[in-house]
Amino acid sequence: MSSAPEPIKATNIGVADIVAPPIPPPSAEDENVLYELEVRNAELEKALLANEAFRQDIHGRARWGSRVFWLLIGWLLAVIGVMIFQGFNFRGFKLDNSIIITFITTTTINVLSLGYIVANYLFPKPKP
Repeated sequence: MSSAPEPIKATNIGVADIVAPPIPPPSAEDENVLYELEVRNAELEKALLANEAFRQDIHGRARWGSRVFWLLIGWLLAVIGVMIFQGFNFRGFKLDNSIIITFITTTTINVLSLGYIVANYLFPKPKP
């Protein structure tokens, strides 16, 4: 019968005396795997950044769409108020006809163009 192995005796071996086995240089297959991992990591990071940008875009669209909507409502109410004051001559409110025409025309153009810009931003045309 074989006897049990003898226990290792304690010696004064320091950390500097321990030699790690040499690390073999990476093979071509290992380099390909590392390259693929780096490419996938870069693609993942790119996708995460795209998702964050998309999330911020959605939040901005909701916030600014609401603000512009209320701006347009206020703008139109101001025009209606001026027309009511002009029509009923409220407290002597009287504007020249050329000023009224200019006011209505510029306000209409501003409201329509701002609404068009916001609508195109909120609902972009799909790319073919």
